[in-house]
Amino acid sequence: MPKADTVNTWMACSRLDEGEYCFRQKQKFVGSGGFAHNPYIANAQEIPRNDPARSAQPLQRTRPSTRSASAAAAAAPAPAPPAPAVVEKAPLAVSAAGGVDEQMRVLLQQIDCTHLMAGPLATTALADLQKLNRTALLAELKELGVAKLPERQKIAGAVAKATLGTPMAVKKSRFEADYIIIGGGMTGTGICAELLDYRKSKTIIILDRLEKLGGHWLYAYPYVHLHNFTSYYTLYGYRWPEHIEKDLEHRASRDEIIDYFGTIQADFETKSNLEMRFHVEVPTFKAAPQGGGYIVTVQDLKNPSAEPVQLFARTLIDCTTSRMGSAPPHKPMIGSCPQNIYPNNITQMDIPRVGAAGKRVAVIGGGKTGADAVVHLVRNGVPPQSIVWVKKYDLSFGKREKPQDAFASAEQRAANPLCPLLLTSHLKFKNGVPKFWSLEGRGGSRRLGYCVLPPDHPKNDSPYLNHTGGGMLDDEELTLLRQIEQVIGVVVDNSYDKRGCITIDTNVAAYAKGSRIAKTAATKEAITYDWAVWCHGYSFSNYEKLNAKRGKMCMGMLQPGLFYPINWWGSASQGGRIMGRFLMMYEDGLLSGRIQFKFILLQKFLDKYSGPFNTALLYTRSALMESFAYYVLTTTNKYGRPYRSGMADVPWFSKDEVYPEAKDDVYWYLHIDKELDKENDRLKREKQKAIEVS
Repeated sequence: MPKADTVNTWMACSRLDEGEYCFRQKQKFVGSGGFAHNPYIANAQEIPRNDPARSAQPLQRTRPSTRSASAAAAAAPAPAPPAPAVVEKAPLAVSAAGGVDEQMRVLLQQIDCTHLMAGPLATTALADLQKLNRTALLAELKELGVAKLPERQKIAGAVAKATLGTPMAVKKSRFEADYIIIGGGMTGTGICAELLDYRKSKTIIILDRLEKLGGHWLYAYPYVHLHNFTSYYTLYGYRWPEHIEKDLEHRASRDEIIDYFGTIQADFETKSNLEMRFHVEVPTFKAAPQGGGYIVTVQDLKNPSAEPVQLFARTLIDCTTSRMGSAPPHKPMIGSCPQNIYPNNITQMDIPRVGAAGKRVAVIGGGKTGADAVVHLVRNGVPPQSIVWVKKYDLSFGKREKPQDAFASAEQRAANPLCPLLLTSHLKFKNGVPKFWSLEGRGGSRRLGYCVLPPDHPKNDSPYLNHTGGGMLDDEELTLLRQIEQVIGVVVDNSYDKRGCITIDTNVAAYAKGSRIAKTAATKEAITYDWAVWCHGYSFSNYEKLNAKRGKMCMGMLQPGLFYPINWWGSASQGGRIMGRFLMMYEDGLLSGRIQFKFILLQKFLDKYSGPFNTALLYTRSALMESFAYYVLTTTNKYGRPYRSGMADVPWFSKDEVYPEAKDDVYWYLHIDKELDKENDRLKREKQKAIEVS
């Protein structure tokens, strides 16, 4: 990247939110009028490189000013520049007993755990905790209401440092970075992990509007579990707790996933070249006027009246919408009626009481969220006959299986039978898929989707699957869902008078975009209910806007200084690392013209022959995209062992591209104990054989 004309300046930077001055080296872009004129750098002054004042003053602390930054700068002379990295070195003292322990309060502020001030921990004397060894301290913290292990570990480390008199490290805020990542979900977290491993000398800033890493999991519906087994959601390099790793069919809950993000965040906090800023959003960003890079405007959500900060990114990575329709905002409900809730608010319903009273519950939406809602209601006391499941399409689901068990013979899983499948489905079945697709002569048959309609349902008369809910189910869930009354139609009205009434139109084709089919009253039906749970999808508008920006970017997501990653993996945790590697390959000139040409051909083929994103061909589309990405990673060994997962053994352009070691790579990449997996399989076969004999 060409270097901008720069002059070295040393800045005394005012942090108005803390009333604290930090000393740092800046590069001021001459004439740019950009981030060097950040309103948060109110007391900037240039100091010559050899001036002794650079290290003459200790760190000064002031009370936060109630005046604006401009007023404070005008009224007071610029302070003398303090020496860098000066912090308190004395051990934390113990305050008087009774009430909130002042030194505990200071410690919690230093490690960004002030949310624990409302609990019993705040009134516990730091001196008492300092007397405990680490094991006893972790146990005591749990008793004091610190429920999450990463937080207990963080506090224990801080208490140990306070005991030893070690200064608490205070990271100075950066105003520029080599990489700025917008979004702290699994895609942004995975990209950051990859950069930390292979770009060790580069600086990184993560920006997120939430309070910590975790993305949409922080506001997911409370009964959510992973679609697939927990091992499938492993970010390479970060282990799940031992009891979870030993249970190879474990499916993590929302709270367990948030704790996993906490483990990752605790490690990130130890990296000197990484800064994470939470409770901020990015209203705008623009290309820097000279020298490349991007100027990023950042607004503090805790202080919305404050002027925004401008940061400079040599490379900007926008991960805010890297997965299509994967998180709220929800699509709006039809009507405004009592006892109509989104899945996030399902705790408003006393489910056991509703079930015992025989109340009727309508679940609107046939995707994985709707399927999860039905299963959750039944398992918590609502009889299957009290539920009506309203959905626009007969949605199919995949079969849940361990990632290391996804392998079949290379010929059966090859791209060449998948491509004819797409062509045949597009031309003959109108993007449908036969309920059982046979790959004759290629190792047998493979089931691509499972219908959840009851066998005697009037709409269960087609030999094809036309749409998918995009999720994975097991045999028990499939059996349960097939017991539920299911109605296929578009919700057109919703009213409530003592009981609710949803009006649906079973003539779904009339509501398709561009349809000329007339809508009539004859195809409308009324469905009564007492409670309605709206699981009918999320807004795609943000994804579509971002997709429009991608335009002619390399691989549909890359250009100098800007990266819009697309995480099309079944598991976002795997896609994050791989997107990070794509970025490094692009920067290092390793995405050759040949690779890019193949990608363009694949994209055009999929756009033409795989239909809309919710067709039953979704799994085939994802398999082709995922396997192509693994193929790209194997074209270089610069970054060591290439990541591979369940689609890694799909040969692309010749049989020589079959990777016999792909399954072993999955064990490595997802931290799965191979011997434990073999033993579990052996016990399962013995159990199944005993059942068959009996």
